[in-house]
Amino acid sequence: MKSFLLISLAIGLHACETNQPQQNATATFQGQTDTVFSKTPNAVAPAFPEATSSAKYTYQIIPAENGTFGYEIKQDSRTFIRQITIPGLPGNAGFTTKEEAEKVAELVITKLQSGEMPPTVSEVEMKQIGAIK
Repeated sequence: MKSFLLISLAIGLHACETNQPQQNATATFQGQTDTVFSKTPNAVAPAFPEATSSAKYTYQIIPAENGTFGYEIKQDSRTFIRQITIPGLPGNAGFTTKEEAEKVAELVITKLQSGEMPPTVSEVEMKQIGAIK
């Protein structure tokens, strides 16, 4: 079932990336052929925000679950990323302190300014900057 879903997602993402109409596509999983994606001709894929190095990025610390903290990254005053949990870690809790959330928000902005999209943050990076133990 996972392969079927991945194929479906890949076809859907391709349609969004190319902004082209996608006709019916088929995939075979365990001997059964099914239509996995159908898009009507002349339909337009939704617009997704893009990171640009010339954009002005700011952040704001926001409250998260159980007295923890998250952050919002704004691109030219518009919310671009809203992160209320610690990225890449299981669970729903945010950062223990505002300072920890600030460190990661600043790291994300650095990545966005260098053109990294999506601006992924690893557990190792968060440990290196002292955002988690």
